[in-house]
Amino acid sequence: MRALPHNSCSAARWLALASVTTALGCVASPQDEGERQEDEQAPVVILLPEEDAPGEPVDSPQLPVQEPPAPPQPEQVRVRLEQEPNDTIDLHDDQATLFALGEGLRGELLARGAEQDIDYFRVKLEAGQFFSWTLKHSSERALHAILFGPDAHYGRELVVEGDAGERTVFIPESGVYHLGIYDERLWAQETSQDRSAHPYEIMTRARALPSFSLQTPGIWTDALQDYSPDVHRFTWGRDEVVMAEIICERDPIRMGIDPVLYLWDPIEARVVAANDNSRRDSLDPAIIAHVVREREYLLVVDAPQLHAHTPYALSIAEVDDSPDVPTHLSAGMSWRAEIGDPVLSMEHFDTDYFRVVLKPGESMRIEVQADDALLPALSLFKEDGGFYDQVDFAAPHRARAALTFHASEDAEQDIIYYVLLDDVRNLKGRVPGVFAGGPAHTYTLTATAAHATPSPATLPYAQALSFPDTGALHWLSFSVQPEQMLVVDASSEETERSPLLVWAHPAGSWRDAGAHVAMLTQEPGEQRFGVREQFFRGASAGSGPISVTAWSIALDTHMAPITREHRDNHDVTLAQQLSLPARVAAYAHPATLEGHDIFKVWLNAGDRLAAWTDLDPQRAHTTQADTVLHLFDPEGQHILSNDDRLAAKRTTFSALGYQVREPGHYFLLVEPYAHPSHGPSFEGPYMLHVTSAPSL
Repeated sequence: MRALPHNSCSAARWLALASVTTALGCVASPQDEGERQEDEQAPVVILLPEEDAPGEPVDSPQLPVQEPPAPPQPEQVRVRLEQEPNDTIDLHDDQATLFALGEGLRGELLARGAEQDIDYFRVKLEAGQFFSWTLKHSSERALHAILFGPDAHYGRELVVEGDAGERTVFIPESGVYHLGIYDERLWAQETSQDRSAHPYEIMTRARALPSFSLQTPGIWTDALQDYSPDVHRFTWGRDEVVMAEIICERDPIRMGIDPVLYLWDPIEARVVAANDNSRRDSLDPAIIAHVVREREYLLVVDAPQLHAHTPYALSIAEVDDSPDVPTHLSAGMSWRAEIGDPVLSMEHFDTDYFRVVLKPGESMRIEVQADDALLPALSLFKEDGGFYDQVDFAAPHRARAALTFHASEDAEQDIIYYVLLDDVRNLKGRVPGVFAGGPAHTYTLTATAAHATPSPATLPYAQALSFPDTGALHWLSFSVQPEQMLVVDASSEETERSPLLVWAHPAGSWRDAGAHVAMLTQEPGEQRFGVREQFFRGASAGSGPISVTAWSIALDTHMAPITREHRDNHDVTLAQQLSLPARVAAYAHPATLEGHDIFKVWLNAGDRLAAWTDLDPQRAHTTQADTVLHLFDPEGQHILSNDDRLAAKRTTFSALGYQVREPGHYFLLVEPYAHPSHGPSFEGPYMLHVTSAPSL
């Protein structure tokens, strides 16, 4: 038996073969087989032990002639002859010769110059079976037999150079499988002068493989032999998640294999988990799965290609969870675990993963209380169409961290969140290559239902809010009138604390709103805001109050005349002077040109300034600018900025409000949004509105 090609190329070869035969990814579905079986039967011959030598073609069904006829012998095997053409397995024209498990197959490969022959047979197989086939031939060339599965990623190969070879494979999925036979000239793309037929014979069977009992957890060395998978039997007697991993030795002298690992549940008759390559830089598989305590499972080690003897190491260990198998949390649950030592085969440091499912309108608070050795940090991700967006982060304060999140009332389905728990020192990479973790890094995680119960607040509002509990939200409700701008600010004297405002959308969702909100109200009603500390809270979190102010101002620019933007207002010295209230029809040019427009207004101490951009109705047919609005004080120091203002409907226009402390000329700068990853800036026309009112 010659050495097989390197396994990393096997998938590419099978795909290349599929392109020749239009095979992979379009095989007949199992549902089609019942209809085909009655009208597409291949010739059958009864094969007896006294038959002619293997490989001799059989043209028509024949029985040995005896006088008197002997009774059928128990060794008789049905043999299925190939039906030409059988070189494609297209979904709508599956030419593969149908056979049943346990039948023999006979055919021959023909060499027709550059067009090499390939034969396909198809069979129904059940998940959990061990399917075996023996290939016999007398050709001087190596014959290849590949079993393709319903999934185009499944392929198991046998290469026979000599007289015969047998291959056994594990069937992970029920369905129609295709056995393809070809010789090595198909890959070499040779133009052969050989016009002779190369007969072959295949015997098929369902095989029972011995299983080896393992005492878990542990590490064992073994070897794949006789071109068959290995089956390991174990019972998991713990509450933790099980992790199994295969490690193969590979060197230039003795090639290893590209193993595939299956975890099979005999009770439920299904594959619990499967893996080919655990990491991009490794051919070795690893699986992590939840298992039922005290239930017996099978670990099956298989490979696309096999050598006669290939050593490997199998390890089974316990882990608390993984990204693929997170711990499920619901309200009222409590979880006790640890941030363990780094596992180099998995990741540099231990992360614990939790999955939370909220129904529309539900809220949850996750809190972790750690022991002295652990500095817990929580990261919150929201699943959105297969993507995961980070929506919150809670740093530790006095060995505690907590966060609260909410599923919108108008959500069409349940919302899935993932909570990641780490030691914050690991995230910051305190010492390269050194990470925190171990038996002393224990914690208790609790999940409780949260409720947004706002406290009514009267405008204008000014209050210092205390947050004795980490991760808490303080909800406020403001009554607003139509055609007003509601301005809400949250600030702290402690520079390490950047507070965050959360806006409760009328439809029920929560939206992060930063530390400053300027909202244009269209209808009377209530606006709800939650106040909490911003991401990456510092060590002083919870030690001081957060100042919250709120006020409103009427949007009285409707009667103001519309002026045109000056063409040269792109410098502070040439800033366009505005008399309030004002409306300015302007155009935001690309950043590659002027890039911004500058306006100046005179304001007195205590004045409330409101500025916002909106649609220019005179150019409604033109794509409007995506604006960014900035405010600078008389000394040219930046005060506030806003990109997309908060609104019930999506808008790219901007708004900001500010209560003046010192009199003087203040500068408003408007520019089109631009980002390197988005290419050109979003230029276009816009209308600038500016108004002010004295303090209340």
